[in-house]
Amino acid sequence: MSEAVPVEVDEARDQVDLTIVVPVYNEEESLPPLCEKLDQVLSGLTLVSEIVVVDDGSTDGTFEVITELARQYHPRVRAIRFRRNYRKAAALAAGFREARGDVIVTNHGDLQDDPDEIFAEAQLAMTDFLQGELEKTLSGIENVRNE
Repeated sequence: MSEAVPVEVDEARDQVDLTIVVPVYNEEESLPPLCEKLDQVLSGLTLVSEIVVVDDGSTDGTFEVITELARQYHPRVRAIRFRRNYRKAAALAAGFREARGDVIVTNHGDLQDDPDEIFAEAQLAMTDFLQGELEKTLSGIENVRNE
């Protein structure tokens, strides 16, 4: 169904805090400005982040553009390629499977979503995630102390 990008990925990188999953279909023109903007936004965060772009069987030059962007923004941008169009739900599912982040945010590949909004979404999601981790930790401490 999908094939890996022939671009080296640094799997030994630090734990990823935030993954942006971007499903795309025939978006070769919108991808360079999107990745530039996402990279600017993500560089302003104190989180380790990645962008997983899922090419849902594009028939234009989308995958070639993604491959170039993966090289340009290595190791932040990673890619998945479907051989044919399986639709958005399958593209999102594949992106979620490949995501290494503790928190995942989706973004449209056609610039429909404002990448600046990711900052607010990421802050909320990370706060919720960290609160949950803190509660698990505190709960674990209580359980140890009660034994």
